[in-house]
Amino acid sequence: MADDDSFRELRKTERVPVKLEVGFRALAEADAEALIGIETLPQLPTDVLARPVGKGHTENLSQGGMSLTGPLQGLENGTLPKGRKRVLEFDLGDMAVPVQALAVVAWSIE
Repeated sequence: MADDDSFRELRKTERVPVKLEVGFRALAEADAEALIGIETLPQLPTDVLARPVGKGHTENLSQGGMSLTGPLQGLENGTLPKGRKRVLEFDLGDMAVPVQALAVVAWSIE
């Protein structure tokens, strides 16, 4: 194997190797700013809930991030632009409602 650090670990916290289905919705900057610093996501604004839910999955996640992969569906213009805000929805099977998280796209392969 070549001496290549392209797969060098960049996260500061341990990754959990688990494959989870992930839904994601676009979030306007103003809506995202209103959510910063809160501990529990409130009911999302009606216009956010009306947006289509994109679908993908993660194969690993950590406190510092996750990799969203698979045949990503529901993307605006087919991309996840860096810096865009998203509400993520993790379907954990046994739970009545998905676990939600606020995310910022840190990097994207386009």
